[in-house]
Amino acid sequence: MIVVGLLAPVAFVRADVPHKQVAPVDISSIVDGTPHAGQLLEIEVTVTPRIDVSSLHVSLVAAEGLSLDASAAEQSFGHTAAHQPRKLTLQVTPRESGMQLLSVIAEIGGVENGATRRTNTIELLVDPGSAVQKSTGRKPSVTDATGQRIQSMRGVTH
Repeated sequence: MIVVGLLAPVAFVRADVPHKQVAPVDISSIVDGTPHAGQLLEIEVTVTPRIDVSSLHVSLVAAEGLSLDASAAEQSFGHTAAHQPRKLTLQVTPRESGMQLLSVIAEIGGVENGATRRTNTIELLVDPGSAVQKSTGRKPSVTDATGQRIQSMRGVTH
């Protein structure tokens, strides 16, 4: 859209916009190594509540391109003190190259008001520099809904 002409001054009004509540729990992860299709990969997930909770339940959901041991898909902990980390060591096997996702969902109990669930997604780039990237010397192109190639633009700082 092209706008031609003079723009009138605009008055800004501050409005309080309700934001989505997030459970008071932090989720972090460490991936041990570079993900390759068909090779076992170890991921350490740490879930740490910021307040005392009566229970902590962690669920893991793997994308289609990842295999996750079913016994590791859900783990429950009893009372967990504020800032007490709970660590899970997962073993996943990527089945396909490309971006694969592993979702970590933490649910807490004993919270009177507020959110009780938080989700974090671990992004795994499996086989970085795969055959598609090597054959062209660049990353695979991404197209928009009209089929036109989307190009990255460098940021400009002033």
